[in-house]
Amino acid sequence: MRKFAPMNSPALTHADAARRAFTPEQKEYLAGFMAGIAQRGLLPFVGTTCDGRLTADPAHGGPNLAAPPAETVFGTPRSELCKQELWKLEENPLDVWDKLLAHADQDKFPDEADTFRFRYHGLFYAAPAQNAFMLRCRIPAGELTSAQLQGLADIADNFGGGYADITTRSNIQIREIAPRHLIKVLTKLQELGLTSRGSGVDNVRNITASPTAGIDPAELIDTRPLAKALHHYLLNHRDLYGLPRKFNVAFDGGGAVSVVADTNDLGFGAVRVTESSLEQPSHDSIPLTPALSPEERENGRQSVGESTVVGNFRQRRLLSPRPLGGGEGQGEGGVSLKDNSAIAIEAGVYFRIELAGITGHKQFAKDTGILVKPGECVAVAAAMIRVFNEHGCRTDRKKARLKYLIDNWGIPKFLDEVQKKLAFPLVRFPRAQCATRHPSLKHGHVGVYKQTQRGRNYIGVAIPVGRMQKKQMRRLADLAEHYGSGHLRLTPWQNLLIPDVADGFVETVKRNLVRTGFHWQASTIAGGLVACTGNTGCKWASTNTKGQAVELARYLEKRVQLDQPINIHLTGCPNSCAQHYIGDIGLLGVKTMLGGASVEAYNVALGGGYGDDRAVAKEVFKGIPFSALPQLLERVLTTYKAKRKVAETFAEFTRRHEVKELQEMFSE
Repeated sequence: MRKFAPMNSPALTHADAARRAFTPEQKEYLAGFMAGIAQRGLLPFVGTTCDGRLTADPAHGGPNLAAPPAETVFGTPRSELCKQELWKLEENPLDVWDKLLAHADQDKFPDEADTFRFRYHGLFYAAPAQNAFMLRCRIPAGELTSAQLQGLADIADNFGGGYADITTRSNIQIREIAPRHLIKVLTKLQELGLTSRGSGVDNVRNITASPTAGIDPAELIDTRPLAKALHHYLLNHRDLYGLPRKFNVAFDGGGAVSVVADTNDLGFGAVRVTESSLEQPSHDSIPLTPALSPEERENGRQSVGESTVVGNFRQRRLLSPRPLGGGEGQGEGGVSLKDNSAIAIEAGVYFRIELAGITGHKQFAKDTGILVKPGECVAVAAAMIRVFNEHGCRTDRKKARLKYLIDNWGIPKFLDEVQKKLAFPLVRFPRAQCATRHPSLKHGHVGVYKQTQRGRNYIGVAIPVGRMQKKQMRRLADLAEHYGSGHLRLTPWQNLLIPDVADGFVETVKRNLVRTGFHWQASTIAGGLVACTGNTGCKWASTNTKGQAVELARYLEKRVQLDQPINIHLTGCPNSCAQHYIGDIGLLGVKTMLGGASVEAYNVALGGGYGDDRAVAKEVFKGIPFSALPQLLERVLTTYKAKRKVAETFAEFTRRHEVKELQEMFSE
């Protein structure tokens, strides 16, 4: 029997071994060994954990310690990587469980590199704002059970600050967690059927879906199964972690409550294709398949396998499989669908794909022209994430989001690369030929609404800036359990819904919500109040956004009565976690000098929107001290009421005036 060549003394470390390659004789032995395992039907996987122990579980497998260290990351030389990429390369953040155990055992906070790695597990060391951890969960589609909300209340009570926040990604965050509780928090979360894995830094964040999915009479499709399918796919594919930067995905089913899909890196928006729309001529209804060869051009239209050639472009059956890989060319034209029966697009519900939304950079997601069937969404999303992972920037964190890859390549090249990873064709279809969707309700996430299910209602609960105390969490869970179906829905507006409330229980739930300290009917101001964490819990924030948002809303509600809802978004830093550029009134926290002292202040932007009313708010005022902000916004709203046209919304009013005009109107 062949033997391994000796590898020096017993003192050889794993690091030493990692620098040594196997000899040809050793490789031959290992090949035979693995072949024998395969023939006997034994487990074919043999890997190592981060500390060098063998494992037969791929989920626990780390880098092969017998292989030399990687010199590049998807082609980027090690010497050019930013420090965060080096941290990921030196130790996979998914493999730091032993470190988490050690830090919990010693009640110790992590160093800079491990602070970054721990975020892969949803654990954020919040210093200097808070000398504690924040736990960010993953609540796919924003749906959780009453038992899960009770359990989260227990985590907040036993290990945190006794409260939790609903985020703008329909998620839950719990703060003020000491390091000694890290493992208890993670295991308790898993026992609830939840996870925090991949909820921070360079990963795909919580997958959002329409808050009223499955219960909305106006929706086109229930998006929860798609959001949850992608959630579980991500959790079970290690290659979809460690992206160049974070990546947001949303599924909008076309219902009454928007999920602001156009602010995401990847947005799936449901549309309906009707029989009448299929009869309309189009010059854009072609799959992204290879351009024709010169021989095919000469022959004009002819059948080529499962494809049909028309003019200079190949059109493939939508429902027929396509081999992996794709050509470099794209058709820039084509024929109408009615002239080509080979493209089997049938009337029904599909999703349009939008890419590269990042409102902190004043950019909404762009329509790609692509139409996909619901069953194709997860595969398309995975392919797009992988293309971003392989080609995104890893040298400059400020240029590592998907937006910059799209800016560099353009959407056509990006789609070319995506197509190479798919076994079916991506197909274009004009937006104009999709049926008009039902308009969303601006504050449809607050109030009582009839469901699709007869005799059932969903009740939108106004939760100021998303903050819930432990006692309130338990009462909300009880209401959902006793008067609903035991489920709750979180919204990107930092509120929640209690679905499936019978007609006879609506008044009871409304009374109990008021007793809990919340309300089922918010004002036109408080109903659209959104705020990020602020400087009480985030080191990047310049202002106390949550506290000041509540104070601001109370001031305005007493002095201004509006007949149309508005959204007010407060964000503490340019990262714009509260998406201030899509608010009717968007407030960006800054510092300014007042009386020789630095005070909290806001830049004021007006006229933002999303969805069919999408617009980036324009900055009108800078550096307004918070002490003067309530009075300024009171003037803004009263002036709007006095000078608007009939039925004109606040956004419409501000958009038809130039910045200088607005400054003059709103100044004393």
